[in-house]
Amino acid sequence: MERKRNYIEKVQDWADDRLRRMCGRITPGKRLAVILVMFLFFGGLSIYITVSSIYNIGKRDGRRLQIEHIKQLPMKKYISTKQIEAEPMTLGEACRKGLVKSEIGEHESCKLGYHTRAEYGYESWSPKELFEESYREVKEETPICFGDAIEVLKQGGAVRRSGWNGKGLMVFKQVPAHIESDIIPKMQSLPQSAKRPYSER
Repeated sequence: MERKRNYIEKVQDWADDRLRRMCGRITPGKRLAVILVMFLFFGGLSIYITVSSIYNIGKRDGRRLQIEHIKQLPMKKYISTKQIEAEPMTLGEACRKGLVKSEIGEHESCKLGYHTRAEYGYESWSPKELFEESYREVKEETPICFGDAIEVLKQGGAVRRSGWNGKGLMVFKQVPAHIESDIIPKMQSLPQSAKRPYSER
């Protein structure tokens, strides 16, 4: 290690001596010119490297990365089974009542539709064709499928089947309540098999 250090020091001394001799032969005016040239060269090189680095930031990474557009997920299908209240109403009347927020032209004010009121008091306006395609008026003898009957029961309605013997027979959803065991055997709405365990006590 000591020999390498001595060798390096000798090379430094030799280079320093040669530079001093070369600079000693140059006039002060030439020295100033050399310094200015070197300053401009290294200064320009530094500016070029800085600007080039800033300009190329992210470009190489962008070439490697493949950006994919976000794909919209397919929408699921839903079936609506709800009971609402409705009355005929034009689009112009709906706008005056605040059911439609967007502005409409004069030729659209007579467009036919329905004012609807759903549960919880939510009100809106629906075009005639869309409403009549989605809903039908519920009358006393309106035939409905089993699924619609279940939905009517959930909403507090009563359902009866045509052909049932007996006047006034119907099905409705019972309000949750606590029933004492001594009352259950007296309930006519329950079958005997359901009342038997309580009758034998």
